[in-house]
Amino acid sequence: LTVDAGGDVRCSGVRERIGLEHPYDPTRIIGVVDLEDAALCASATNRRAWGDGLHHVLDARTGVPVRTVAATWAVAPTAMVADAAA
Repeated sequence: LTVDAGGDVRCSGVRERIGLEHPYDPTRIIGVVDLEDAALCASATNRRAWGDGLHHVLDARTGVPVRTVAATWAVAPTAMVADAAA
């Protein structure tokens, strides 16, 4: 079973090759992950952005939106953990 929820993916009982979307060009991939019995979640600064430089990818030390990271991906046993980590 593979579930794709808007780019966040959970695979169970199957092995899937998942492309990592380029953060500035959704028609390109910049890497590949082989996923089996796990979840892959992503966050990018070009998604869920508000106003001048405000977005949901935060520096954990300061709580301020990052300026030096374009995207993050996390693989975990569950989608909940992967989403929280990404």
